[in-house]
Amino acid sequence: MKKGITLSVAVLCLALATAAAQQPTSTQNPPKQNFQQPKADVSKDVPAEMKAAMDKLTSARDDLTKAGNEWGGYRNKAIENINQAIANLNKAIHYRAENLPKK
Repeated sequence: MKKGITLSVAVLCLALATAAAQQPTSTQNPPKQNFQQPKADVSKDVPAEMKAAMDKLTSARDDLTKAGNEWGGYRNKAIENINQAIANLNKAIHYRAENLPKK
């Protein structure tokens, strides 16, 4: 199962990178968005793989932010896609917390 989730994260990152390569934007840095980690009561039941995916996406965004502006706008689009992926992971975590049967 762990390999399946890791593969899913890798496919997601590849899809994001592919989408970013197809749509150039301006060379200015995209606005920083504050994506909060899930609340403590929600995140206690989050599988380690989901936490690892969030950490990897956050790390990739931080690396891209420091990569300079000579990428024809594609770096910015990749950052936007990562921000969207982080937001979707947060939504998934909250969905699971609200819809998972309580023990």
